[in-house]
Amino acid sequence: MAYLWRIATSVGLDQAKRDLRRASDMHVPLDGVELVAPDVERQLEARDELRRIERAVQAMRPRTRAIFLAHRVDGMSYAEIAQACGIGVKGVEKQMSRAIAILAHELDQADNG
Repeated sequence: MAYLWRIATSVGLDQAKRDLRRASDMHVPLDGVELVAPDVERQLEARDELRRIERAVQAMRPRTRAIFLAHRVDGMSYAEIAQACGIGVKGVEKQMSRAIAILAHELDQADNG
């Protein structure tokens, strides 16, 4: 049984690594993104918020980041992610909760700091 668990975990991690590489290939540097806002101050605020989000995503554990990006960027359902990673839907929910908590913490720190 432990052997099967190890195989499933390896397959899930391999998928997470592939998802991360794919997301990295689609990465666009923030300086290359044209922001549309009514004034320069609002543009700078939007760019700062994007940097905070990017920093928070990079701070996530690889598996958490891959699951978060698969759902939020690739539009995969929790069930699809669970199957691809070899974990249960509850495991995907747990990873998404972690990702959202990291994002919330980063954005809250920026607002209070």
